[in-house]
Amino acid sequence: MSVKRFTQAVALLMTVGLLTACPSGKHALPEIGPTEILSVRQSGLEYHARIDTGAVETSLHAIDMHVIDGVDDKKKNVGKTIEFTSLNEDGQSVAISAVIVETSRIRNSQGEEIRYMVELDVGYKGLERKIKVNLRDRSKMSYKLLIGRNWLKDNYVVNVALPSPK
Repeated sequence: MSVKRFTQAVALLMTVGLLTACPSGKHALPEIGPTEILSVRQSGLEYHARIDTGAVETSLHAIDMHVIDGVDDKKKNVGKTIEFTSLNEDGQSVAISAVIVETSRIRNSQGEEIRYMVELDVGYKGLERKIKVNLRDRSKMSYKLLIGRNWLKDNYVVNVALPSPK
């Protein structure tokens, strides 16, 4: 065996060994399924959340949005308080108010839109973490909370083979 082939074989074995020992190159992360029951602390509600690794940001169902002293230019409303109603899949609704921390340009199959971003505590009940969440009317969608990579990153690995929670 040539030195070049030997070096390639050793490199391959080392890479395979590292990948199987620790898939992320760090400590193993807990697994999360394609759907989970998660909480938004400010709402007091639990949502049947869809885990979407293709989404950069987390999105929450919000209707009747009203920016206090708001103007038409959404970017100029950053720093102001927004009031909205959120409903979960069980039809429970709650009024929430939060400060707009930024706007986000979202591109999807329906086109492009600017959405308000607020900071909310999202996660398993009692284990929520503060993240930026965009607000959108998701009434025609099955899942009222869509979890994006900003919640998943460095915290969970998605395993689509896991069963959906009841």
